[in-house]
Amino acid sequence: MREKNLLNTESLNVVLFSLLSIILGMQVLIWAGFVFSFIPIKPTIQFVVYKVLVHPEREIFLYRIFVIFVLLFNVFFVFLFRGQLCKKTLTKKLTHFLIADSIVLFLTFLILFKMVIFDLPQWTKFALCILLGVGIGVKIFYRFLGQIIDNTIYLAKKFSWGADLCVVVFLAVLFYMPDLTGTVAELFHIDKFFHWQAFILSSGVAAYKGCILHVDNFSIYGVGMPIAVSQIARWLGGFRYENILFVFTATFFIYFVCVYVFLRMWLKSVGVAVFGVILAVKFQMFSYAAGGHVWCTPGSSVVRWFFDIFVFFFLGLHLKNFLWRYVLASALCVGLGLFYILDSGVYLMVSFWAYLGMLLLLKDFRHKKISTLKARVGYGGLFALPATFALMLFWLSAGSALWTKEYWLSLTETIHFFLSGFGALPIYDGLQKKEFAFFFIGCLFPIFYLFHIGTTSALIFLKKIHYRNIFVIVLGIYGLCAYHYFVGRSGSSSYFSVSVPLALILCFWIDKAVGFLSTKNRARALFLGILILLAILLTSPIYLSYPNIFNVDKEKMNSYKREMTEIHEQVIDKDVALIQRLVPEDKEAFVFSSLAPQLIILADRKPGLYFVDIAMSYSFLDEKLFNPLFLFTQKRTEVLLRKMREKNPEYIFIEKPFIEGDTASFAYNHHPDFYVLMKEISEKYVIFDRGEQLVVLKRRL
Repeated sequence: MREKNLLNTESLNVVLFSLLSIILGMQVLIWAGFVFSFIPIKPTIQFVVYKVLVHPEREIFLYRIFVIFVLLFNVFFVFLFRGQLCKKTLTKKLTHFLIADSIVLFLTFLILFKMVIFDLPQWTKFALCILLGVGIGVKIFYRFLGQIIDNTIYLAKKFSWGADLCVVVFLAVLFYMPDLTGTVAELFHIDKFFHWQAFILSSGVAAYKGCILHVDNFSIYGVGMPIAVSQIARWLGGFRYENILFVFTATFFIYFVCVYVFLRMWLKSVGVAVFGVILAVKFQMFSYAAGGHVWCTPGSSVVRWFFDIFVFFFLGLHLKNFLWRYVLASALCVGLGLFYILDSGVYLMVSFWAYLGMLLLLKDFRHKKISTLKARVGYGGLFALPATFALMLFWLSAGSALWTKEYWLSLTETIHFFLSGFGALPIYDGLQKKEFAFFFIGCLFPIFYLFHIGTTSALIFLKKIHYRNIFVIVLGIYGLCAYHYFVGRSGSSSYFSVSVPLALILCFWIDKAVGFLSTKNRARALFLGILILLAILLTSPIYLSYPNIFNVDKEKMNSYKREMTEIHEQVIDKDVALIQRLVPEDKEAFVFSSLAPQLIILADRKPGLYFVDIAMSYSFLDEKLFNPLFLFTQKRTEVLLRKMREKNPEYIFIEKPFIEGDTASFAYNHHPDFYVLMKEISEKYVIFDRGEQLVVLKRRL
């Protein structure tokens, strides 16, 4: 017999019923597993010799339940609704029911998956119980579910300020940490501020005490960032760990609020903006690939890229009506970015130049906005304005030293090392570590940017889309520039640290995609997307370990604080007192220690060494890890020695492993430059006093 056409309403409803049967069968499976988890298993057989191989379980029994119930549901639905299978109204109802039940099932499996993979807090079991109850509620009230969603969307549109306020409150609650001291203690426990030391502590304490960066002391991460953080910390009561952490938290909050405002202004959609800011937060802060504690590596956080969102904001405003003040504000923000942290500022400047270049290629813009000589000179000057403004800020911070070769060599040293491969990882590092997902996702980033730039440029050239879409090309160029960070250091934690441009571009295409839907379905799709993305974020292990108001483990925090207090009382505080006793308040402290920045901060003295940190902080109290890695070039050693000779300090404080024991001998033999440094110190200084971990050397008469 010849088969009839299967592409009809009846066949579609049969398929939908099959899908519904599978979804309901999975829910029965979860309920059965949940119920039987309270009933202990009693083995019915005994093995004497191979007893160790017996693992009683119910998987086979649960598998049978799943298969039987799926088949029963299928037969039941087809038999019960056999007279309505040809009706399109049934298709509509089934679709709504399937969507609602599928979302609940997805969220349930999401929590189950993360409960199995990760050691999640106990409240996740409570969340699982709630979802099981919601699953029952959806089946009873599914007809009203769409109405509830529509009413929620209607209220969000009518009172958009309320939606905006909810986002701001959500971000504030997300980032706020009630126990800053406990978080600081946790960071000390993880790596003794190793990443903090390089990012902010060494240069920040120098800026805080009035030293000139790259003249008196070296700074790895720019000039403006340490100056800004140290000054704000001063207003908060001092350059203390808690105040620095508070500044970083506030930076995150301001940045992501600006991301939301920018998306609202650019795409004119509350739903897309909410989805985008959650996506950006998930990518940048709470991605599994982002590594361990989110505050452990501030150098890979948005603190490093702070000014980019302001540049995008003003460029977006400029594209609306081409008002001069907006592009001028954007140029000044680029200049601030250059002064703030040089490498991220350079990426911003290249993107800004690309924007100006694309504007000049547009006939409409040339004919309407730069037809006069004055306008041409003005827009031409914008190319030089960011660097000029940054140069002025550098001059304000460094004075006449700005015009010396030594200053610029010091300022650009980190970039030079980075481009030369220092600390680099091969692009195939993820493959070697069998982190296949991270490797392929990392490789997709630049491909996505290039595809996006090529496609958008062609569509603009062919006049298929409005020329104002050049803005997303700028985002793609900035994303490619920032991606140098991953290409140079191809670790699994590197690509998500520069993922905000990707999130913004994805929002652009999501907005275009849902634009093909009806207004009602567009709003519903965005609402469900936000719900799913929130569930993924809030069940992320890194988020669940984040010490905000919901997830503070007081016992864990107290243990970290006890550990830090003990180390301070037994070692650090005594060495700090030694520094304070021998170094007057107006003098500089010359401290050779793996915790040199921290000791100087606590002693409230100026750092005397040009390179404040010359050893890894995590080696503190562990001689096996001692390694004077930061003196890795002959030139660095020469600079450090020359600066010391100029100041000729009376006392030098040096950590014991630097001069005593097998560790010192190993360092002398394997680090020639370190040997040269210690040789000169031993010739000019003699042991004067001892602390817990520090030895005091006094200048010979």
